[in-house]
Amino acid sequence: MSQRLRTTAPKESHTTTIGSILNSLNTYQRSIVYEYVGNYVDLVYFYKMNSTSLSILFVCHGNTCRSPMAKALADSAFSLLERKIIVDSAGITAQANNKATLQAQETVKKRHWDLTSHLSKNITEVNTQFDYVICMELSIKEAVIAHHPSIGKNIINWHIQDPYKYRNSETAATVYEETLNEIEENLSAFMVKELFGVNID
Repeated sequence: MSQRLRTTAPKESHTTTIGSILNSLNTYQRSIVYEYVGNYVDLVYFYKMNSTSLSILFVCHGNTCRSPMAKALADSAFSLLERKIIVDSAGITAQANNKATLQAQETVKKRHWDLTSHLSKNITEVNTQFDYVICMELSIKEAVIAHHPSIGKNIINWHIQDPYKYRNSETAATVYEETLNEIEENLSAFMVKELFGVNID
C-alpha cells in the first residue's frame, strides 16, 4: 500500500470517468481496487500522480467492427483524464478505406459516439510502435507476433466475439451490442490494471 494520498474533492470530470470504470466492476473487483488504493477520492489522485503518456492500438480482422468500436469506447473513456493517451485501430486482413459496418455505426451511436468518418486500414499501414497492441482474438495476436512483432511493446489478447458474420441477420443489433459490452468489460479491467496498477482478474 502506497502512502496516503490527498483527500480533497477532485474535479467532477475525473469522478465521472473513474466512477464509470468502477461501476462496471463487480463488488469483489471493486473491493480490490479500494484495498490497494484507498477511498474513492484517493483513487482519483492516485491516477493523477501516476500519469504518463500511453499509446494503444486495437486490432481485429477487417477494421470495420470490433477494433473501431473499441477505439470509440477508449476515446470516450480517456477523454476526461489528464493524461496523454493515443488510441488507434487497424486490421490484419483489412482493405484500405472501408467504412465501419452500418451495425457498428448504429451500435456506438446509441452511446453518442460517431464512426461515420472511420476508414479501415491494414496493420501494415501503421508505422508507430504502441505501448499496447490489443488483439480481439488469439489468432490475431498470433498473426501480429509472427508478422509485426515490433509494433507493440506489449501484445495482448482479448476474447471478443466477431459480430461481422451476423451483420445481415435478424440478431445483428443484439450481437453487436453484446460485442461492445464485451469490449467495455475488457477495457474496464485493462484500465484498472494498467492505469491504476491493480490486477482484478
